[in-house]
Amino acid sequence: MFCIHKRQCSYEQNYFFLCFPVLVFAQKQKVDGTVENLENEKLTAVKIELFNSDNELIRELKTDSRGSFTLEGIAEQNIKLVATVKGYSLYEQLLNLENPEDLRIILKKKLRK
Repeated sequence: MFCIHKRQCSYEQNYFFLCFPVLVFAQKQKVDGTVENLENEKLTAVKIELFNSDNELIRELKTDSRGSFTLEGIAEQNIKLVATVKGYSLYEQLLNLENPEDLRIILKKKLRK
């Protein structure tokens, strides 16, 4: 939708002003990564969670059989990634998706008490 406004100036010239809604679309980002242990073994079924700057969960999934994951359509620039799986320590990382890159997450085994 657009509109045209006509104004008359003191010089007897007509000026036309176009106005139209400007739609601003936030660029959606993508996060790719792999999860492995200290022995370079790929870890499957690792729960990957993304949180926004208000610490609200925005996306969740699990790694595939190759330890890989892809999260697409993320509008936030600054996020926190959390990776969890039984037997391994919690992993947290703050990410700025302005210049996204592939992530390599290495989880450490929990110490048994």
